[in-house]
Amino acid sequence: MNDSVFFSPAEKIFPWVLFRVPTEARIVFLTFDDGPDVHSTPQVLSILKDFRAKASFFIKGEKIPAAPGLLSQCTREGHSIGNHGFSHV
Repeated sequence: MNDSVFFSPAEKIFPWVLFRVPTEARIVFLTFDDGPDVHSTPQVLSILKDFRAKASFFIKGEKIPAAPGLLSQCTREGHSIGNHGFSHV
C-alpha cells in the first residue's frame, strides 16, 4: 500500500450531506454538470423526453450566453436547474 494515498468515504468527510435515502423504491437521480452545451444538451433533452424522464442540470454561468433558450427549455420540460458556479477556475 502506498502511504502517500489517503482514502475516506465521502460520507465521513461531509457528514451533513445526504448521500442515501432508505427506501424500497427503485429510484435513479439523473444529473448533468457543466452545461448548457449547444451540442449535447439538446440531445440529452430529446432522450429524456423519449423516456419521459426528468433530470437536474447543474449549470456553469460562463456557458449560459452561448446557449440561449436551453435553460428555458429545461424548465419548460420539467427539469430542475442548479448552480455549478461560474467556471472551474
